[in-house]
Amino acid sequence: MDEKSSKLSVVCCAGSKDKLDRLERWLAGSNTDVSRTLSSYELLYSVSKTSPSLIIMSSEAHDLPVDRIVHEILDMTLHTHIVLLVAPSRLEQFNFLSTTTSRLSVIVEDPQGQFVGRILGLIRKQNDWQTDIRPLNTDIIRGILEILPEAVMVLDDNLQIRLTNQKLVELFDATQPNLIGTSLMDLICDSIHDEVSKQLKTSFQRGIATDATDKIELLLKNSVGDVLPCRGSYHIANIKQLDLLILTLRDESTEISNEADRTFQERFEKLVMDLSTDILGGSVRKLPVIMLSGLKKLSIYLDYHCIQVIAISSYLSTFQQFLCWPQKKLSPSDFDPLWLKKEVFGQGALNIADTQSLPLDAMEEFDWLRGLRMNSFIAVPVNAEDKSAGMLIACRKRSSSWDAADISRLQSIAKLISSMLLRLGELKNFRKTEKELVNVNKRLTHLARKDALTGLSNRRQFDQTLSREIRRAARQRSALSLIMGDIDYFKPYNDELGHVAGDKCLKGIGTTIDAVFQRAGDLTARYGGEEFAVILPGSDREAVIKEASRLQQAIEELNIAHPKSKVSSRVSISLGLATIENSLIDMSEFIKNADTALYAAKKSGRNTTVHFDDIDVSVKESDNGK
Repeated sequence: MDEKSSKLSVVCCAGSKDKLDRLERWLAGSNTDVSRTLSSYELLYSVSKTSPSLIIMSSEAHDLPVDRIVHEILDMTLHTHIVLLVAPSRLEQFNFLSTTTSRLSVIVEDPQGQFVGRILGLIRKQNDWQTDIRPLNTDIIRGILEILPEAVMVLDDNLQIRLTNQKLVELFDATQPNLIGTSLMDLICDSIHDEVSKQLKTSFQRGIATDATDKIELLLKNSVGDVLPCRGSYHIANIKQLDLLILTLRDESTEISNEADRTFQERFEKLVMDLSTDILGGSVRKLPVIMLSGLKKLSIYLDYHCIQVIAISSYLSTFQQFLCWPQKKLSPSDFDPLWLKKEVFGQGALNIADTQSLPLDAMEEFDWLRGLRMNSFIAVPVNAEDKSAGMLIACRKRSSSWDAADISRLQSIAKLISSMLLRLGELKNFRKTEKELVNVNKRLTHLARKDALTGLSNRRQFDQTLSREIRRAARQRSALSLIMGDIDYFKPYNDELGHVAGDKCLKGIGTTIDAVFQRAGDLTARYGGEEFAVILPGSDREAVIKEASRLQQAIEELNIAHPKSKVSSRVSISLGLATIENSLIDMSEFIKNADTALYAAKKSGRNTTVHFDDIDVSVKESDNGK
């Protein structure tokens, strides 16, 4: 677990280093963790290992077909969103992809190389906005808003709040439903109403054409009436065909309130309560980051110059870097404070006013603290599920007289860390269950695409694949062939030998067909009953005739006796072939052509192969019934 877990993970894939550089510059400054690749194979490998939140890929110069890359990624992931950047001249080629899933957006890239589209606009705004093909997924917007480091509100042209993130909710001490639909004017001080209203409405009138990002200063009122001085910036974006204003804010007020009517302990307890609420109610995946932010606030308030956990359990050590502030003070991985562990777990707490008073057997601890430039510290145990997991240490640069209240406050912080560990344990169990469900779903998906008897693809998978390959062949102006096969006199075979023998025969032939066609991209299917089909991308007329001959020979070599066949003493098969080259054809017509060729093969005596191109016109125009 590291700091990257709080960021939106993005993988960029493009056909040129220049475009990757421009993509990375464009994402610079956003709360993203960006990796990049020029290779489609590297992209697929990376996705299989990391399941990123977002993939941005250009449509040109890939070593694999784009539609295949897209479908592979969608099959491998559950939540990854793909943004496909397409030049206007090529948009029509990729329109069909946008109907595949709500996890794919096809976005126009203008001739100047500006990457446009509403999804990415929330990470960093660009000019010349254009409309993408699919409507925006609101969950994607919410996810990106939650990742941004500032408090964010999205306003319509009436200055009413349409969307917020959790940081804005925390700023107002409110709940998200209470803020949605609220006018910004109700949240700011009366003295600046006119000025703010005029500034923002002018921006709406100006619209999105200028690509301006403007600064703003606000005096906000939270739910208890406190005035919060904030600074921020905003710009206009088009989301779901609406011009909306995205406003980001930073609280300029002091993080720790100095109100005279609150005691030091009361303010500390409020900080602990707020952090406890975040730990118990926040996203489990964000807990380490929430804890790090909370430790920083508490340390500043309590005048700690350093606070950190030293783990003794492997589970706690996974999150150790999130339990140290400042993070540059993190203890080395080989640091093993034996004396400190003995004293803290033996006494329940340790109070050292001056490190010069440490005994000789605490030299490792003394050297470590001297390296941190710390001269006093207190330490308490950290437990997880009633077991010792580590120690929490708070340090100051100066010699300091720590008292019982200081120990008590540090123990309160240690309990918060224990609460976090409990919730992370829940996540660990959830992930195990989630992984099991993913595996079950993969098995179910596999079963849904396969014929139960032969193990070949079923009719549904055949139809989907053939439709896709026809479109691909038309785009790439390449050949595509189809084989339709029918076992000769299978009904008499079944009647004579029984269904068990019939099933065994079908299974054997299915296994043989699958073994003959092993190229990447080939698809073998049971079309129905004793009929089989093979899709052969890239195979022209001569190639498919050659492959059909190999198939007939392989089935003959099975040497399955057929006592009722009129053409052979062994089980045989009739094959009908069809090929398209450099043209687009309706799928049903393509299947009909192969079926017509199969009918001709059976009519000419069976146990033979006929290509549709070799049939007389009169036969082609006749009824295709059997």
